[in-house]
Amino acid sequence: MISILMTVYKEPLKWVEKALDSISNQNIDEVLELVLVIDNPNYLYISDIKHIVQSSFDKNIIIVNDVNKGLVESLNIAFLHATGNYIARMDCDDISFLDRFNEELTFLKNNNLDFVASSIILISEEEHQLADLSFSGSLSGKYLNCVQGKQNQFWHPTWLMKRKVMKDLHGYRSIPSVEDYDFVLRALSNNFRLGLLGKATVKKRFNRLSISEMDNYRQSVYTQWLLEKYNSGKQADLKNLPVINKQKELRFYEVKKMLAIRKKMTMSSKVFLFVKMISNTEGRYILKSIFVQKYQIKGLNFIKKVLTKFKVRPSDAGY
Repeated sequence: MISILMTVYKEPLKWVEKALDSISNQNIDEVLELVLVIDNPNYLYISDIKHIVQSSFDKNIIIVNDVNKGLVESLNIAFLHATGNYIARMDCDDISFLDRFNEELTFLKNNNLDFVASSIILISEEEHQLADLSFSGSLSGKYLNCVQGKQNQFWHPTWLMKRKVMKDLHGYRSIPSVEDYDFVLRALSNNFRLGLLGKATVKKRFNRLSISEMDNYRQSVYTQWLLEKYNSGKQADLKNLPVINKQKELRFYEVKKMLAIRKKMTMSSKVFLFVKMISNTEGRYILKSIFVQKYQIKGLNFIKKVLTKFKVRPSDAGY
């Protein structure tokens, strides 16, 4: 059985309905259990959601927090109630393809993995496609370590793992905006076998009011900090989180705003923007994110194909 952990805070009901519909109609023989935590006792649509869930899922658990507890604590609460031997994640504003769990579970079993994620298709709030981030094939082992050691590519709403992973890691740790990356790095450090499926299995909605979008600078700073600890072989101590510098944060969002209108800029303005980005840490965070997202997986996948063609073991080539 697959237990799907989902939280709701204040998302529009029509988004939640689409998310629930996309997982209740999955093309898979495995039994699905929805564990839903409503992290807002004043949410207007509690009764509507309860009705939808109870009529769509034979196995379901609905928990309404008495106060807002945040994503991390709500997900940990959901896991404590989950009974499946596999644990999956789903965001209430996203849409799963109907073969998602079948694709992911097959990928996990066929490759003897413990924890998998997939690529995504990014959509707007109105569900227009913004970007297809899928790629051919898959990544695991040293290829995946190379990716995750630069930036998180394990899209949170696509996760599927053996129960043991969540249990042994004691769930999520409370680190704002990057609890998912912290979880992935701890899974790698504890020698769990991870794999990234190149096929998109989820349409991820670009929600301008989501925590990750509204807290982008903190996310970048904490991501870099986690990476430094992971690459040095240490686990990040959450008692020593980096201090967020407000002046640098403003500079970060100034660059983001300029990037958003770059297509309308003159060539000289684009050159100025590029120089501005490479001249400070905040701009380099953004450049690195763009580069890794756009080129690293494609590059590694190409290397993988070449090594496979010439029957060279990844370890012999440094991967």
